[in-house]
Amino acid sequence: MKTGVEMKASEFLGMKVLDKNGFEIGKITDMDIDPIKGSIDALNISKGDISFKSQNYLVSIDELGVIGDYVIINLGLDEVEAIEPVEEDSNTISIDIDD
Repeated sequence: MKTGVEMKASEFLGMKVLDKNGFEIGKITDMDIDPIKGSIDALNISKGDISFKSQNYLVSIDELGVIGDYVIINLGLDEVEAIEPVEEDSNTISIDIDD
């Protein structure tokens, strides 16, 4: 994983995600944050478009490869699709972050 990168959450959300083979998987739509440790535990990646119902996958931060113009994860598309899709959790707290 690339370290030493400083980004605002607003810059991270919406970034395109590529698999380890360079194929586009989707976009980062949310993050699973541990408020005690102050760390990101997982990324919620939304796969799909307007014409189809999108599917959301929770991918461990340990699978994060490189952050640049895209986020590259250390999984193939087939490995991501093998993860059980997640539904939006009604117990989730949303935090708006201003610049």
